[in-house]
Amino acid sequence: MLPAAHPLSERIKRAYATLTPGQQRVVRLLIDAPHEAAFLSAAELGRRAEVSDSTVVRLPSALGYSSYPELRQQLQNSLLAQRRPDQLLDERLRGEPGPHPTIQLEIENLQALDGLLTAELVEEAVGLILGARQLFVIGFRSGLGLAHACAHMLQQTRENVELLTLLGGRLPDELAGMGRHDVLIAFSTPRYSRQIAHIVDYGASIDCKVIVVTDSVLAPLARHAALVIQVPIRSTSFFPSNVAALTAIHVLASEVARQRPTAVTSRLQQLDRLANEFGVLMTEGDGQPEGNR
Repeated sequence: MLPAAHPLSERIKRAYATLTPGQQRVVRLLIDAPHEAAFLSAAELGRRAEVSDSTVVRLPSALGYSSYPELRQQLQNSLLAQRRPDQLLDERLRGEPGPHPTIQLEIENLQALDGLLTAELVEEAVGLILGARQLFVIGFRSGLGLAHACAHMLQQTRENVELLTLLGGRLPDELAGMGRHDVLIAFSTPRYSRQIAHIVDYGASIDCKVIVVTDSVLAPLARHAALVIQVPIRSTSFFPSNVAALTAIHVLASEVARQRPTAVTSRLQQLDRLANEFGVLMTEGDGQPEGNR
């Protein structure tokens, strides 16, 4: 049963009296069996509710959604946020084995991202990144890899990029340097991190501009964000997919570099000189037997 406080339940309650009898049958199925309905196509949902495909396709507009995929994505994400990894694993082990389902689902995630990550959204995010005095990036658990990749890529394009961590209990010291001229980029997907939500709330309270990369505009972290970058996270595993989020990072870093080609080229050259100075990267002769050098 879908909780009464769920955003979809609230939309259904507001619109129910104006829905057609067929649409009312569909929403009753969404409320009574959300875990099943969330993963059905429009045609499959129509067959279960014994209505036409067109009835299902027209329903999202009546509820205030732009499309059926948007409605389904919000329902899937909210259900995922409530489920433990062991529950997800048990469910997904019953699916089709092999690499194809996972690869196909990631392709679908990227296709969905192509519609979500608009040129206007990228332009606004890049403007915040370039205008920041200092850039802070944070992500815990499965989001730590994303935060590290984001910080690393942006460090290649500009100065004053800091990856926030809990290491050594230094987080309060790092946050002490955050202010109204800075930008915080936060990564969090279901199950959402309470610590990151607290840090995002703190950043917003001191007028630091917050960019949140998450699965939904209704996610807990989104409420205080200056900008929300929504990324699909559907997965065949027991944890959310990070593929779309990593792609969004690549897009942002590439666009930052495109807008500041001279400055970025100079910084890359400086970083390359330092890497050579400290022997960070392998050279052509590394790893070969002594006689072949």
